[in-house]
Amino acid sequence: MPWGGTLRPLKELPPAPSSLGDSEKWRVGVVPQCEGCKGYMNPHVALTRDAWICCLCSRRNPLPVKYQKEDERALYPELNLDLVEYTLVEKKDTDIKNSERGVYVAVIDATGNQTFNDSVREGLLSAIDELPECSLFGMLTFSDNLGVLNLLSSYPTITHLPLSSHNPSQFSVPIDSALPIGQFLVPLQLHKEHIKQSIQRIGCSGQYSLHTGRAFGCTLNSLVDCLKSYEDIRNVRILGFISDIPNVGVGAIPPHKVTKNKENELSPSTLFYKELAQKCCECNICIDVFAIKQEDCENIGLASMRYLSTMTGGYLRLYDESNLQTLAKDVKNQLSCEQGYNAIIKIRTSSGFSVKEVFGPVIPVNTKSNNIFGIEPSSSTFTVVALDNQTILSLDFQHDDFNGFSKSKVYIQVVVGYSKLYKNSGTRNKIRVFTYAIPVVSTIEGIYSSADPAMVIYLLTQKIMKSRFEHGIDEAKSLVEDWFAVLLMNYNKLVNYKT
Repeated sequence: MPWGGTLRPLKELPPAPSSLGDSEKWRVGVVPQCEGCKGYMNPHVALTRDAWICCLCSRRNPLPVKYQKEDERALYPELNLDLVEYTLVEKKDTDIKNSERGVYVAVIDATGNQTFNDSVREGLLSAIDELPECSLFGMLTFSDNLGVLNLLSSYPTITHLPLSSHNPSQFSVPIDSALPIGQFLVPLQLHKEHIKQSIQRIGCSGQYSLHTGRAFGCTLNSLVDCLKSYEDIRNVRILGFISDIPNVGVGAIPPHKVTKNKENELSPSTLFYKELAQKCCECNICIDVFAIKQEDCENIGLASMRYLSTMTGGYLRLYDESNLQTLAKDVKNQLSCEQGYNAIIKIRTSSGFSVKEVFGPVIPVNTKSNNIFGIEPSSSTFTVVALDNQTILSLDFQHDDFNGFSKSKVYIQVVVGYSKLYKNSGTRNKIRVFTYAIPVVSTIEGIYSSADPAMVIYLLTQKIMKSRFEHGIDEAKSLVEDWFAVLLMNYNKLVNYKT
């Protein structure tokens, strides 16, 4: 029988019992790892006087001296909590390298109306005070040309770049040729007032193009090409604000391809944004898209642009004139929530089952890599460009043995390594360890009663959407029909029949 679960990697940490003291003092490296599977010690391991037995692989490991006194074991979080978090490295602002800073770039449609401009301005102004002080910040505007803002100036200036006549995916010159990278991306802590002045001028007459062309794809492509050429620029979040369908340059979506036909509205009219999203994933760039729908258009090409967010861990938000006033609040809430970057996730299971598939903004890691968290790559290791406390991953499991499980419990351990930026205190590299014991039931009634309906629907929705995007709506319909037919048949056979 198919089964799975969901995980919020940055869910709120449970309050630690007072007996555990300050859990921040425990460091990864002090907490033992299994010599066999490399799983972390957790509350579900078996302890003897001089050894601990891994619940994942049953390997017997030497027990460090500090755990040998039974009356002191209650003091260690790793032996008492299913979810623990440890700090690997903590740095102050003055010690942070550019590669460890958060980088935020606002990409703003210069063709929007006054309501759009007011909403974007309000959102960015309220959000700028929520960003970590150690961050770098930059701004671009776009219409049928690109505007690059110099945020070092006390009176912000803008350089306009026309589209290249030879290459529809680029502007006349690269961004960092028009403006040195040190003037385009500036330290937030030192230039916050200059940044706010530039935001205040969004939509001001004379600064922004009055043309109606929107070279959104070309703007993002030029920005990504610029950022990826600098090895010390990582952990990037692009905030894209667009007021109508992209209609100029690469990534342009012809209006006749934006259809109201329900059969085709989820089919992309161009794969440019998917290819761009893949390029973003390779260099740790996350993209959020805030899109405005016009009255005469059912959508503005979201079927094509959705890859920018779904593949990079960002958000795709759609507005119309009736709810545009919520844009400012959404921007502030999104940037003020807990965020993690440069994340790597490792999933381990006990014998009898394994992870078949993970749904979410994850990228498989199958080769040896030098990650800063010391998490070894394997077929169950994934990278995530960006996380926040609303990110949800869905796990689809598979049985390794047709006969099921031989023990009363099975275990899953998820290790999440990520970099967290703090508003006023630098950056920390952290590791979270989730370890869960899952009871094995022996009756069909037990399976149905232990299932979480909301989780089942969520996981099924992920499968349906993936099938829809990859194989078409007919295949997705068939999947739903087959799933419910099998469910109903088994329920009637195994439950109703007995009653």
